Amino acid sequence: VTLLLPLVGFIPPLLLEFPIERAFQEVTRTFGNTLFYALAAGLIASTCAFVLGVGVGRSRALRKFSLGALLAVLCLPPSLGALGMIQTATVAPASLDFLLRSRFTVAVLLALRFLPVAAFLAIRGIGLS
Repeated sequence: VTLLLPLVGFIPPLLLEFPIERAFQEVTRTFGNTLFYALAAGLIASTCAFVLGVGVGRSRALRKFSLGALLAVLCLPPSLGALGMIQTATVAPASLDFLLRSRFTVAVLLALRFLPVAAFLAIRGIGLS
């Protein structure tokens, strides 16, 4: 019910006139950035997860501790990392702007959101081999 009522207001205008050209323009305009962020975040998260998995190895105590810590990181809201990065970029000297205000910074923050999932898989995969 909470999803159906708002959709009822959106659907009738779309049936009369759907702006397919505008939608296609927006998709083509943002496709490169989206692809970069996805690939870079996946690469960073997978690399960090693999390093964590190798470091943990087959130790049960380290596996339990790292999985608990990753679960805590997964429970944090995404805005926490973004607000932390904004605070860091605000107080940092201007000479670090190339690092703190770049596409790479956004990819690192996205990778930190994906890291717990990648690490769960890496720890399990390396632990079973």
